[in-house]
This record gives sequence, structure tokens and C-alpha cells, in this order.
Amino acid sequence: MHSDSPLESSNVQHSVIHPSVIQSIHQSSLFVNMQEMVSNLARTVQGLQERVSAQDELLRRLNLLEEENSSLKSEVTRLSALLAAKPPATGITTSPEELFSNSDPKNTPQTHPKITGFESRDLPTSNSARARHQPPVPDWATIARRIPASRPPPSVRKFVSAARAFAPPNPAADTGFEYVYLARKRKFTRGEIRANLRRLGVDTSRLIDISFPARSCVGLLVHTQYLAELLSQLAAAKVSPALNFDPVDPTHLADPKFAGDSLAVRSAKILEIHSDRCVGVLRHVRPHLVPAIGAAFVSAGWISEETLESSIATALPFSGKKRSRVHLRDEDMSDAGSVSSHNDSAEDKHNQ
Repeated sequence: MHSDSPLESSNVQHSVIHPSVIQSIHQSSLFVNMQEMVSNLARTVQGLQERVSAQDELLRRLNLLEEENSSLKSEVTRLSALLAAKPPATGITTSPEELFSNSDPKNTPQTHPKITGFESRDLPTSNSARARHQPPVPDWATIARRIPASRPPPSVRKFVSAARAFAPPNPAADTGFEYVYLARKRKFTRGEIRANLRRLGVDTSRLIDISFPARSCVGLLVHTQYLAELLSQLAAAKVSPALNFDPVDPTHLADPKFAGDSLAVRSAKILEIHSDRCVGVLRHVRPHLVPAIGAAFVSAGWISEETLESSIATALPFSGKKRSRVHLRDEDMSDAGSVSSHNDSAEDKHNQ
């Protein structure tokens, strides 16, 4: 038989834990778990809020894109309607066979090709033919390239010429027109003479007329305000003008049929020829230059007053009253360019 000793009974009593202690420990463990759970839930809620905010931003941007897309579609529809409403090019409905048929014109009524405009859209045509006649729809790049280009800046000569038009008149400045005569080795056209003078640095727009008063001479009509500059440019090129040249000297009459005539007859003939030459100048220069240039010709004794009045009436016919050549100041003509277009061979026929 066995019997428990008092020592063993005492050890068993001391190893038993009180239930209240166990409950307290259990409650503490539950509290720790709940705190951890609440912390996890807070982090989860914060993450969800951030994702919802990002989704809201994406939805807002998507709505903006949809609005912009709708606006662009409306603009494309409007432009397509405008291009579709553009009238087609005018065409001829009569066929080439009808126009160039070999039928007898007496038995065929006189008809003309019908020119159609907007009504050509109503003609029954196939889809392929209609597609060939419709202009291609331009894209945005083509429309953007249609912006007109800016004008190039004016040249120095045109700039100076335009500024000279607004310069105040100078009463002390030289007035009038004068010929500068140069020698020539052979026949030249006016275009060749202008080209050669440009190579020498001469502003050929200031030359009012180029004439051929003798076989070996060429005359340049300029305003007296440009005379000094022209002579300086010619001197720089070592070109000497004929200072004592007289265009009405009978020795310049080279036509052999006048060789046996008297000096008086030859003088009258060369004056007649030069007078016709001056009238040709007045006929071809700008109309507003005719009175002033004609006055210079009258002063030189090359044309008469009646010839000048007739030339003025021809150049400026808008007034029925008798015109006076002094109503234009010749200092305003210093920028007159030449528009002379005489026939070179016709003018030289008496100088051969």
C-alpha cells in the first residue's frame, strides 16, 4: 500500500494557479491583439483612401479628354460640310465628238458648248467620275502652309526712290532735262546699252530716254539733278561724253539720197528728223513728264509750241481746256524712270 506523504501534498497545493490570474492573462492577450488589428485596419483604410483619390483624378482627366474629343469632332464635321458645299469647277458639257464632228454646217444648227456652273452637280454621273472631279480634301498641314508669305523688303534703289518722292521741293536746285551723248563703236539696242551702263554702276532707272541721233553716238536723257552723278560715274569708268555734240548738225544726216542737197535743205531735214525723234520721246515717256520734257525741247529749238501742245493733249486728254506745260514743276521729275520703247532700227534708219 502506498500512502501520500505530507511533503508531496504540500507541493501539489502550491502548483495550482488561481483562475482569476488566468483570466487576467487572457484579457491582456486579447487587448494586444485588438490594438494590432486596429492599427492594421487604419493602414488599410488610408491605402484605400489614396487609391480612391487617384481614381478620382483619372476620372477627371478622362472627362476632360472626352470633352476635347467631342469639340474636335464637331469642328471636323463643320469643316467637312464647308468643303462639301464648295461649288465644283466650271466645265463644258458638250463632248469633243459633237464639237469636232464632220457634219455639214448648213444642216446642223449652230450650237455653242453649254457652260455650266453650280448646276453641274445635278448631272447624273458615276461615282468614279464624280470622285475624279472633286478636289482632294486638304489636311491641316496643307491649310497651315497657306499662310501668305511676307513681302520681301524693297531694294535700296526703290527705297531711295520712294523717299525722294516725299522730299520738299528745293527752289535752288537745278531744273530741266539734258541729253548726255556718248560714243558707240557699233549698233546697240536700248537693252544692251542699259545692261552695259548698269555694269558701270549707273542707275538706269534715272535714264528717261535713250536715243541714237547719229551713227556713232547714243544720247541719254536725264534730269539735270542727276547729271552730275551720271558724269561722275562715267568718269570713274573712263568714259568721256561728247560735250560739243549737236544732234541737228547736218553732217549727221547719213542718208545718201540727201548728199547732193544744199546745206539749208540738209539742215531743215536733220531738224525735221530730230523733231520727230523728240515727239517720239514725248509719246513714250510717262504722261506726267510730257509738259516738262517738252518745255526743254522747245527751249532747245527742237520742237515748236504747237507740237508741244499737241503732245500734251495726246498724253493728258482728261481736260478739255487748253493745257499749260508750266503746271508741273520739273524739279518733281528728277526721279522719272524711262518707259521709252522706241523701235531701235526705225530710229537708226537715217543714221546709216
